[in-house]
Amino acid sequence: DKTQNRHPGRVENGEIVHEVMQTLGYDLPAASPHDLHVMEQSLLLDLQWQVNAPTLESWISILGARFGVTTEELYAKPLAWATEKMRQLAKRLVEWKAADWQRRPQRLAAGLFGIGFASG
Repeated sequence: DKTQNRHPGRVENGEIVHEVMQTLGYDLPAASPHDLHVMEQSLLLDLQWQVNAPTLESWISILGARFGVTTEELYAKPLAWATEKMRQLAKRLVEWKAADWQRRPQRLAAGLFGIGFASG
């Protein structure tokens, strides 16, 4: 199958997701690589290709906002300082190595958030 050769990671991930969903009790019919491709295209067309994946910058903002709400803005000044440092580090980090499935933006932001507070 040509689709399977062109997208080996996609097929493998689709099979893993299928197995996990079955383990969780969902009765899903098996989907071929072609079926998955058609479903992905249909979803993207329905969304008019308006897919906004969270970025490292947006995760830093989200974590900062959550921390601010949780602490009732008690640490607003240190949080602002740490957030600015995190953004500077994030810029250098992304210039050095782009985020990918191993370095997901959420995980990178959480790490930078910890470093930002530890250094302050």
